Amino acid sequence: MTAPSQGLVAERVTVRFGGLTAVSNVSLWIRPGELVGLIGPNGAGKTTFFNILSGTIAPTSGTLRIDGREFAGRRPDHFARAGIARTFQTPRVFGPMTVAENVRFGRAFAGRRADHNPQVPGEVDDLLAFVGLRDDAEVEAAAITPARQRLLEIAMALSTRPRLLLLDEVAAGLTEAEVQRMAELIRRCRDELGLAVVWIEHAVGVIMRAVERVIVLHHGELIADGPPGEVVRDAAVVEAYLGAPMEVAP
Repeated sequence: MTAPSQGLVAERVTVRFGGLTAVSNVSLWIRPGELVGLIGPNGAGKTTFFNILSGTIAPTSGTLRIDGREFAGRRPDHFARAGIARTFQTPRVFGPMTVAENVRFGRAFAGRRADHNPQVPGEVDDLLAFVGLRDDAEVEAAAITPARQRLLEIAMALSTRPRLLLLDEVAAGLTEAEVQRMAELIRRCRDELGLAVVWIEHAVGVIMRAVERVIVLHHGELIADGPPGEVVRDAAVVEAYLGAPMEVAP
C-alpha cells in the first residue's frame, strides 16, 4: 500500500537509548481526519513514539514526513507550526496561571497561523466551552481537579489550531463516567473540528469502541494495525497484551 502524500508518514523509525532499543523499525501513517487508537503493554514504546511524532526526541534512524516534508530531527515548535499538538501522561499545566491564561499561552505558541486548521475555534472562550471549562476560566489551574486539568491540557493543545492531535492516556485516573465523556470529547475533536486524532490508552474496551483503527506496539515493534474488530482477535495482540480475544460492541 502506498503511503499518502498528506498527513503524517513514519517509515522504518527506530529509537535507541544507548544499548536499549525503545522503538524498532516502525512504519505507519496517519491520514487527515483519522481517529486512531495506539495500545500496547507498559514499556511497549508508545510514549516514545509520541515523542518522535511531536519532535520531543529525534529518531535514531528512519524518516518522518508531514504532508511530504521531512521532519525527523526538527524542534517541537516546528512540529507545532506544522499542525501537530499533543498532551502528556501527566497534565502539564501552569498551576499559578488561570485556566484561560493557560489556553492563551498555547494560542501564542502556534495558534495564529493562517494555514492552521480553521475549523478549530480561535478564541479562548470558545475553546473552553468546547472542552467544558468555560465556568473555570478565571480559576487557577492548580485549583481544578486532575480530571479537569486533563481537559485544560486538551484545550491548550487545541489552541494551537492543529490538524493532528496526539493524546497520551487522557483517561488515566478518571471515573467510568468521566472516561465516557472523554471518549465523546475525542470523537467531537474529529467529527466537529476535522482533526486526525491518535489516542494512547489502557482502557482497551473504551478505545476499541471509540476509534476506527488500532495500532499495537510491543517491545517497540509494530505487531498489528487495523480495524478494532480485527485487532482484538489478532493472535499476536492477544498473546502480547489482551490475554484473550474480546468482542467490540458496535
